[in-house]
Formats: sequence, C-alpha cells, structure tokens
Amino acid sequence: MKITNRQLRRIIKEEKSKLLKEQESDVRNYRVTMLVAVLPGQEEYILESIQQGMEFMEGAGEGILEYDIQEVPQ
Repeated sequence: MKITNRQLRRIIKEEKSKLLKEQESDVRNYRVTMLVAVLPGQEEYILESIQQGMEFMEGAGEGILEYDIQEVPQ
C-alpha cells in the first residue's frame, strides 16, 4: 500500500504528539538566572535572543514559563 507525503507527515505528527504526551509527566521546572550586559533600550532583544538560541518541545510542556528583566546597578 502506498501512502502520500501528506499522509506520512500526518502519521509522523500524530506519533510525535503521542510520544510528547507520554513525556509530559517528566517535564520539570528550572529557574535559570543570567546577568546580561546590553545598551539601554535593547532589553526587548534579550528574551528574543534566548528564545532563538534554545529549542523547546512546546507540545511536551517545555518553554520559558516566566521571565523578569531588571537593570542591575553596578
């Protein structure tokens, strides 16, 4: 029996979803603290840079749950 590329993608997506649901109970939260130096007005790019540099399995519940950007006096 032949299957189309569309059917194959759907099957893979469904199986991946099943696997991710099974792994959801294994997801734990971790607090990561970073001190980052940027020019004033560039704060919005901090989170964007972090998100672009990290890969998350959102379907398994992974992701940045909260963040706080504050200026630290020197």
